[in-house]
Amino acid sequence: MGLSDMNLQVLRLKAQGLRMKEILYEIKRDNPKTVDNHMQRIRKALGTRNDMETIQRAAKLGLLQEDSLHAHQIGPQLYDALRLR
Repeated sequence: MGLSDMNLQVLRLKAQGLRMKEILYEIKRDNPKTVDNHMQRIRKALGTRNDMETIQRAAKLGLLQEDSLHAHQIGPQLYDALRLR
């Protein structure tokens, strides 16, 4: 698929429901375009159109492991995506 570790980290943080500033803090960056660029690469790789569809497809492909996240870290987007499996 060609996704980098950073792409996957951003995707997982997004799936947890973190906001832009929180994701930037976690990945130790300060430019909001960084998150947008990673999500754009992920959408292109997965053939999706928006973040919700991307998270759902990633969950179905096993890119987001439910058991690798603590229960309190699972955002509503990931929860819904995992229910659709």
